[in-house]
Amino acid sequence: MPVSRRLLTACVAAVLIAGYSGLWLYAERRLEHAILSRIEDARRQGSEIRFSGISFHGFPFALAATADDVRVVRPDGLAWEAGRIAASAHPWSWRRVHVELPRGQRLMLAGTPGMTATAEAGRGDLVIDGAGRMIGADLVLESVALALPGATGIARTSRVTGRWAEREPDGGGSPIMTVGLAIDALSLPGPWLPALGQDIAHARLNLTVSGPLPSTVEAREVAAWRDAGGLVAIDMLSLDWGPLSITGSGTFVLDSTLQPSGRLIADIRGFAETVDALVDAGIVESRPATFAKAGLSLLAVPSEDGRGPVLTAPFAIENRQLALGPLPLGSLPEIAWPDRPPPLEE
Repeated sequence: MPVSRRLLTACVAAVLIAGYSGLWLYAERRLEHAILSRIEDARRQGSEIRFSGISFHGFPFALAATADDVRVVRPDGLAWEAGRIAASAHPWSWRRVHVELPRGQRLMLAGTPGMTATAEAGRGDLVIDGAGRMIGADLVLESVALALPGATGIARTSRVTGRWAEREPDGGGSPIMTVGLAIDALSLPGPWLPALGQDIAHARLNLTVSGPLPSTVEAREVAAWRDAGGLVAIDMLSLDWGPLSITGSGTFVLDSTLQPSGRLIADIRGFAETVDALVDAGIVESRPATFAKAGLSLLAVPSEDGRGPVLTAPFAIENRQLALGPLPLGSLPEIAWPDRPPPLEE
């Protein structure tokens, strides 16, 4: 190769390397600015954010940030802790960030006794906008445990898969949030709707939250969302719990005491076995149950897949009571929304 051609090749390579290095530095600074500015914004709004250290690295093929011993406490008492957060993105696509949570995490809500969730590990992808605000996420949490209010013991599952996204509605207005959740092999503590048992084989939920989204989970913020027409549309629910199998959709709001209220129109299998379980649990007396089973059977139709008759009926929640049509299924635990609670203890 002539000297001039080798020189030209070297110059082009140097320009490309310098250009890519500049692109990486620009993207790294944008990512660093987005993270640190969001931390400062949250602190100005009253949140406590602590971590033992944060570093930015990853050149040449990634933008990466790592922080250890992270603790975030919002003014409404919602607290989140993680042993380590490792985030990375490509320099040419820095608005999609991959996150690893290898050392476990804990989520706590002050003002709701026993409302604590833990996960041994997690991973996922976050979507951020040009201002550094998170507008979407896809997450997988491993070995999840949840302490439910009003229950004895811990609910456990090996994996929870979730997704979340925020978008502007057509024609403007308040943002709309969509949420998806999938859980398999969930073991519930007792007593919690004992007629259905303690094992949920699977649960799938897709919902849309509309109305001016509350900035915190304080009672007054949640009440303001309700009063402004906030509602939750369940686009799809699929549940196998004990003898009961449900698929359906519906709409729920918060009542005057900030408890969920609404109904779900569902295709239901196993309704006869569910009635028998209600009788065994002492929730429904034997004689009314016999008439109920006969009436429900008349309304049911054979399924196309041969899995037994299918009944289309409403699932309703009112005054914390869960009912299938006219049949009571039991009471739901009360949601105690915090109202400027004291900071959580270390």
